[in-house]
Amino acid sequence: KTLVLQAYSSHCAMTCEKTLPVLEAAHIRQYAEGGPHRTSNGLLLRSDLHTLFDSGYMTVTPDYRIEVSPRIRQEFNNGKEYYALHGRSLITLPDNPAERPSREFLNWHNEKVFTHDRSREIWLMDVFRLRDDLIESPRVATGSMVDPSEHTDFAITDNLL
Repeated sequence: KTLVLQAYSSHCAMTCEKTLPVLEAAHIRQYAEGGPHRTSNGLLLRSDLHTLFDSGYMTVTPDYRIEVSPRIRQEFNNGKEYYALHGRSLITLPDNPAERPSREFLNWHNEKVFTHDRSREIWLMDVFRLRDDLIESPRVATGSMVDPSEHTDFAITDNLL
């Protein structure tokens, strides 16, 4: 934590907050997931932002922009303060380029941790899975056979993407 505090001049990367008791060193790629204990794999964040970052509700893009997931609003009907940060660049970055957040680790966080609004994607996957199940096993509850070629529903789902 000391190295990250020094690299960020004891200021939150997102808000510039400098109240030491609420500042935490956050791993971008968690240590348990193979992330190293290096400054380039860390961000100095206010404790609430650290929690949201680790939980996938916030991320930082490789060009150092903050993104906030719409899931905060969907799940908690709240988040005004956090959405105000969406799209902004990080305020504080280490002076030494070697200590700045690694684009490799930021990409990892964006792909593996950040929770985009994926409800439509999940719904479509469920539709295709159901369609595939019906094609493979065309028996319906009544025991009669279904010929997928006779039903336009199958053609419609193919055009949803």
